[in-house]
Amino acid sequence: MIDFWLWVGLLLLVALSFVLIPVLFVRRAQSEEDRTAFYVALYQERLAELQLQQGDGVMSPAQKNSARSEADRELLADTEGAGLERFSTTGKPLPVFVAFLIPALGLAL
Repeated sequence: MIDFWLWVGLLLLVALSFVLIPVLFVRRAQSEEDRTAFYVALYQERLAELQLQQGDGVMSPAQKNSARSEADRELLADTEGAGLERFSTTGKPLPVFVAFLIPALGLAL
């Protein structure tokens, strides 16, 4: 009988890993990629505006270079911590609920 419960526990861990691992880790990585892509898009938009302003004669090439270096620094500051793991509790109650629901449904069946 103990062998049966050991197998049940092992299969339960496998089932929970299929549910929890993708939910907990994929969203965090995707949100970091989205955030970095957003900052890069803003940077490219700002460079295009600087190019237009220089073309219109609003700013000199020296001013454009200064503004571009400032935009470079801002992009670097915004994306500097993109590789670090961030801990968030957003969206965690659902996977925990599912983690308790799977064994309950297994016992009910």
